[in-house]
Amino acid sequence: ADLVVASVDFEAGAVEEDPLLPWVPRRVSNRRREPQRDPLDPAAVRTLHDEAERRGARLELRQAPEELEQLAEILADVERITLWNQHIHDDFFSGFRWTREEVERTRDGLDLATLELETSEAAGLAVLRQWRVMGEHAKIAAPGRSLGDLNRKCVAAAAAIGVVSVSGTDGAAHLRGGAAVQRLWLAAAAQGIALQPMTSLPSYLARLERGGESLFSERQRRELVRLRMASPATLPLA
Repeated sequence: ADLVVASVDFEAGAVEEDPLLPWVPRRVSNRRREPQRDPLDPAAVRTLHDEAERRGARLELRQAPEELEQLAEILADVERITLWNQHIHDDFFSGFRWTREEVERTRDGLDLATLELETSEAAGLAVLRQWRVMGEHAKIAAPGRSLGDLNRKCVAAAAAIGVVSVSGTDGAAHLRGGAAVQRLWLAAAAQGIALQPMTSLPSYLARLERGGESLFSERQRRELVRLRMASPATLPLA
């Protein structure tokens, strides 16, 4: 027998166009890394906070140079975890599309050209994608400071780092959080503010704290706890 899962009724009504609608096709991830530490306009910051609050979320922004430098080192350390954990490493690189032919053929994933990499950085990334290289690097626990350079450069080019948070961890909370990020992102585009999502740290901490700790080695778990404690005290990273 057929199973009815939903019933929808339609009726005529007035159409109210959202002012952010025109920005949907224009919103992008901007990964350019030319340092531009110009402070954000206070009115634009208020708009971003308002958009998050309309969806039941909270936006925390950090703009002070000393806090950005602190967060740059934290995000650089997170990048090493991404590259030294085989499961995360393989999942991370599986999303890349390395050539124009691959981009057009798959029509999904992350086009390498959108990362705004220098030629040497793109070559280095091609080496890092090989687990036989990274696995040996991880075994000897080499310092690997340069592995976090891309994240450092991203933060060096940023006027601010923000975290969007919502109450709860259920499906409805995830939807609220996603809606808030989408609204905030569109509002940023409308204000002429470039935005790049960097989700590794909050997602790793959430997994560590909510039953997914087996994904990480003992050393990586200790490192994530250290990074959580090193983050600015009021920043809701998980």
